[in-house]
Amino acid sequence: DNLTTSKKPSVPYAIDIGKESPLKFTIKSHFQVDNPIIGPLLITCELNKNMIFIYETQSIIPKLTSPPAALLVSIRNLRPPLIDQTFPLEILIENKSKGEALDVNIDVEFPEKLKIMRGTTKKQIFSLRTNEDLKWEINLKPLEAGDYTIKINMKFMDPDQNKIEETKEFPFSIKL
Repeated sequence: DNLTTSKKPSVPYAIDIGKESPLKFTIKSHFQVDNPIIGPLLITCELNKNMIFIYETQSIIPKLTSPPAALLVSIRNLRPPLIDQTFPLEILIENKSKGEALDVNIDVEFPEKLKIMRGTTKKQIFSLRTNEDLKWEINLKPLEAGDYTIKINMKFMDPDQNKIEETKEFPFSIKL
C-alpha cells in the first residue's frame, strides 16, 4: 500500500540469450516505514510461444534512501550601511533541494564592530521543506569603517537522519 511504481519497463520485453537483460523499475514510497518490502513479485516468461516459465519471489527488501537536503543562504542590505546609523540586514535560508531539511539550527556571527541593535542571531525551526524559505531581519549599527566577515553556521538533518553542518562566510564592507 505504501509503494507505487513511477517508472516501469514496457512489455513484452525481448530477452537476448546469453546477454543480461535487466528489468528496470522505479518504485516510490509514499512515506518511510521501518521494514519496507516489495512482493510477492511474479514474472511470466514465454519463449517462442512454446515454452512458458514463471519466476516468483515472495519479497524483495529495498534500500530506501531519501533525496538529499541542501540549504542555500544569502544576505542582503535593505538600506546602505552607514557608520553610526542602524540599517536592516536580511538573511535568507532557502531549500532548493529535493529533500526536506529537519531540525534546522542557524547561528549568525557578526564582528564586534557591527553592533546588533534588534533581532536575533539564532533561529531554530522544525523543518524546511522543498522550495520553502526562511527570511528574517537583523538591525545592525556599524561602529567604524572596514572590511568584515559575517559567518552563518547551519546544522540540520536530512530525512534519513544524517547530520549536516555547513558554515558560510560573507564579506561585508562599511565605507566612510
